[in-house]
Amino acid sequence: MPGDLVLDVSIFAIGLSIALGSVTLWIVGRPDLAPYEVVVAGLAVLMSRYPLTLAQRAGDVEIGFEAALLVFLALTAPALQALALWSLAMLGCHGFQRRRWRARIFNLGTTVTGGALLVWVFAIGDDEGFAGARALGTVVVACSVYFCFDLVVTAVSVAGEEHASLTAALRWRSVLLALVCFVGVDTVGYLGALLLREHSAWTLLLLLMPVGAILVAGRAVSRSRLAEQRLGGLFEAATQAPDWADEAEFEKALVDQAEIILRRSAVELRAEPAGPGEIGAALAVAGRQPRHLVARRTVNVGRFGDEDLRALEALAAVGAASMTRRHMADETAYLARHDILTGLVNRGVFSDRLEHALKLRQRTGEIAVLYCDLDGFKSINDRLGHEAGDRLLVVVAERLSSCLRDSDTAARIGGDEFAILVEALPDPRGPRQLADRILEVFGPTFAVDGRDVHMAVSIGIAYAKGDGTGEDLLHQADTAMYRAKARGKGRAEVFEPSMQSEILKRIELEEELRKAVHAHAIELVYQPVVALASGRIDGFEALARWHHPTLGAVSPEVFIPMAEQMGLIDQLGEQVLALGHAAAITLRDRAGRPFTMGINVSPAQVKDPALLVQVKDLIASAPDIQLLLELTESALLADDEETSSALLALEEAGVALAVDDFGVGYSSIGYLYRLPVKIVKLDRSLIAALGEPRAHTLVQGVVAMAQAMGLTVVAEGIEGWATVSTVRGLGCTLGQGHLLARPMTLEQAVQASVAGSLHAWRLQGETPDQEPTRVGDPAGAGPNLDW
Repeated sequence: MPGDLVLDVSIFAIGLSIALGSVTLWIVGRPDLAPYEVVVAGLAVLMSRYPLTLAQRAGDVEIGFEAALLVFLALTAPALQALALWSLAMLGCHGFQRRRWRARIFNLGTTVTGGALLVWVFAIGDDEGFAGARALGTVVVACSVYFCFDLVVTAVSVAGEEHASLTAALRWRSVLLALVCFVGVDTVGYLGALLLREHSAWTLLLLLMPVGAILVAGRAVSRSRLAEQRLGGLFEAATQAPDWADEAEFEKALVDQAEIILRRSAVELRAEPAGPGEIGAALAVAGRQPRHLVARRTVNVGRFGDEDLRALEALAAVGAASMTRRHMADETAYLARHDILTGLVNRGVFSDRLEHALKLRQRTGEIAVLYCDLDGFKSINDRLGHEAGDRLLVVVAERLSSCLRDSDTAARIGGDEFAILVEALPDPRGPRQLADRILEVFGPTFAVDGRDVHMAVSIGIAYAKGDGTGEDLLHQADTAMYRAKARGKGRAEVFEPSMQSEILKRIELEEELRKAVHAHAIELVYQPVVALASGRIDGFEALARWHHPTLGAVSPEVFIPMAEQMGLIDQLGEQVLALGHAAAITLRDRAGRPFTMGINVSPAQVKDPALLVQVKDLIASAPDIQLLLELTESALLADDEETSSALLALEEAGVALAVDDFGVGYSSIGYLYRLPVKIVKLDRSLIAALGEPRAHTLVQGVVAMAQAMGLTVVAEGIEGWATVSTVRGLGCTLGQGHLLARPMTLEQAVQASVAGSLHAWRLQGETPDQEPTRVGDPAGAGPNLDW
């Protein structure tokens, strides 16, 4: 049995023995019991339920008014009778209290034993009939003995139960106040005894007013002190909450503050709500599982009240608000340093670490930066949608991180651009080996929304040399990355000083391209699409050209991807569509018949509502002009709801759709029957390989499939007359290529259109200067052809 429980049981046994012995002897002695004594004993039971509570941070000090009635009995009745009545009153008081059994037996033993000590002091100290200063002194001494006994025994029990020292349990600073209040209240019993001695018994009723006033005032003071203590605890919690450093400290401080507010309670933060004999308050924090702040009594100080529950709920609310603010502050700090999508550090943090690493380079070793840019990400983003693109970036970040050491830092510094800082290089070959690992992990496909996506990455590597800044090093790695792209993509290149001039040229070219687009300086040339059976011009494909005053002719393979990267493609596409439509009107007016005008559009343009609006306006202005929008397979393979809806809307508006460069890069052909495609343009690489049996069979199968679906097939890149014969034999009705006609100016296109066919136009001697000479072909016509 624990020592503190032994003490409690021992005190109970002593008190019970005293009570039974005194009551037995009193009954055997045939007591002469006055009516007022019965009333006093009953009042003792009643008043024990309304103690004066002095709220202290370490625990309440309760002062019972019933001890005043014991003083009255000790002064007006025989000692044995006074003790017997007191014992019966305490049995009635503590025997039916709604407390733990241990609390009831301990309180019964303490009050009976303390009452016996008080009566004993009166018995040996009052030899003058409780008159004069000595009698009053006896009252003070007797009450003090009762108080000190109760105080010490309770402190010893609390110290044992809480495993604390006796000094800590006594709380000496509150003892003097409690003693003065206890003795002062109990002197009311002395006054009652004096009244009964000098006057009749009814005069005792005069004490009801002051006693009642004391009871009311005592309870008011007690509640006020408790409310003040709770409010102070809540204020202290609210002011200290911002200083709680982490979650562990927060939880400990919250529990400690609850134990201070509730006094003599054990508090814990747990997932389960409060059970029997406990009170609890939910700690609700957004984004976390709800927990409960639960308190239970540790010593015999009564049950929790409504005020305790409200205080605990208020403290939990303060804690929840503080934790929410802390989480918001932590999240804000995290977002300020990390990319919200991938979780990698952002460019600002990467730059700080890079600069720090450069300062410590002499001590920690060489460093390098890898600049990684995804190849073709924009096309995938346009094809699958931005949400799928975001999910792809998350997987990319995971694969990059899987290649790193703990000391390396990876950052997302742009849309599809990542940088890696490699510190403390043990081997100069380390960055190159890291780049090889990254290229290797990019080999397997990426699963995005149930689709397998191929994604390559171009990597630039730069080593820190000299006194350059972090931005210089990052710029050098970026330059090397562009060299990797220029050499075929999906590879890594190490920065060399000679690359600097290349990047400067690129920056200059980007600026000039921006100016050219804004100034509508991009022009169009027109390559005829010819009916292979007759040589008659069926239509034209508009091709963008840029002739710079000082840079000369810039290839479309250079400035078109650059416009996409710079975000200029929508503006440029709008200009090309307007110019091509205007050219088609000119051709119709000059030649006397309408022509199909093919315009290349990017995947991003397809989803842009502005394209549909522009198409409707152009068709409304010239209904007989047939616009043909040519899209690459990447745009059509997206086949998502947004793309499908956009293509159907364009077809309903009156334009025809063509697949450009069909047969390279992608394998799915399901979109040919799902989407409103009218024309398939075979890629020049397939046409050039027709001499190979496998390529010939492939083209033959594609043409047969297209014809079965009611599609028109155009052979692109025709460079020889034998090719014309072959593709005609396979079923291709239309052709396009330098052999038939190179891209030409609008005026040349008008002349060819007026002539009606390329053959007639050549007979007129209007062939462009760049048209290749074909030895042995009279007037430019091919062998064994009708035209």
